[in-house]
Amino acid sequence: MLEIAASSPEVRDRLEMRAVAGAGGEVDLAALRALIDRALRVNGFVEYGQARGYAEAVEHVADALGEQGMDRYREELSRIRSERPKEDCSAHFLMTEFARVTGDTDLLVELYASHGDRVYYAGIVNALHAAGRRKEALRWACEGLEKGTGRVDERLVDYAVRAHREAGREAEVRRLRWTVFERSPEVRTYRALREDTPEQEWPGVRERALAVLRESAASRRHPGYPSTLVEVLLDEGSAREAWEAAVEHGCDDRQWLRVAALRETSHPQDALGVYLPRVAAKVRPTDPALYPEAAELARKVHRLYERLGRPEEARAFVDGLRTEHRRKRRFMAELDRMGLER
Repeated sequence: MLEIAASSPEVRDRLEMRAVAGAGGEVDLAALRALIDRALRVNGFVEYGQARGYAEAVEHVADALGEQGMDRYREELSRIRSERPKEDCSAHFLMTEFARVTGDTDLLVELYASHGDRVYYAGIVNALHAAGRRKEALRWACEGLEKGTGRVDERLVDYAVRAHREAGREAEVRRLRWTVFERSPEVRTYRALREDTPEQEWPGVRERALAVLRESAASRRHPGYPSTLVEVLLDEGSAREAWEAAVEHGCDDRQWLRVAALRETSHPQDALGVYLPRVAAKVRPTDPALYPEAAELARKVHRLYERLGRPEEARAFVDGLRTEHRRKRRFMAELDRMGLER
């Protein structure tokens, strides 16, 4: 057992905690203080990994410590935590784990509410929900969505939506979906908004949502960056609107190719204008990894020329590629594979 404890920090932590519990339920306060102190101090530095080991050990020996021992453990944690800097994550973690092991929901909420410089809303919601305090959990979820900054926490959204839906509050679900979309206008929030909006109301809501996306697209730093507006319209299969959005606001190269693929059925000349420069761009760097895609685009260009009734240009295009890049044998092989021979 000594050999196992020496090689396994987890086993050693559990044995030490059991030793603290002592016989007959008596708690060795000095030993307990030393253990907690060691969990938080290693050569003057906070050691988070060791703190985690002791937190897990407490969960396994809670019964052995008994009520008195756990009370003493809490007192020692509170004392040491008060002496540590506010940003000390180890002390905060140990106290949080203590609250979780003992089922002290109020303490857990208090700790999560003072989680460094932010509130850990998802943790609070989970703790209250597990304790059967559903109304409080929903209130905290809504507060987190209202006060949160940056990216919306989808865990809070999912909880609030589920709670409102179970209570039959569909209007609240729709209101929440719009609020989340307006704060984070992304493809996923747009889809969620669409899914939870009644069909007869969607046209009007869609126009409002697209207006938000257009405003966001207009303020992008560079027209070559990915466009959420274009992505949303591609997701809907809206060929005309996707093309207009790409032309007006720009999008990245991958999106341009997808826009052109939708556009080529009704406007092949527009698609040609997208494909032609990208064939050259993918062959010019002499990167064989790009040759298959370049050859596939060349095949599309050839096909579109023929659809437009311009077979001479189709042949001239292929001949020009083969002449200019004749020394790139792997690219020549890809053209052969696509059936683009002289």
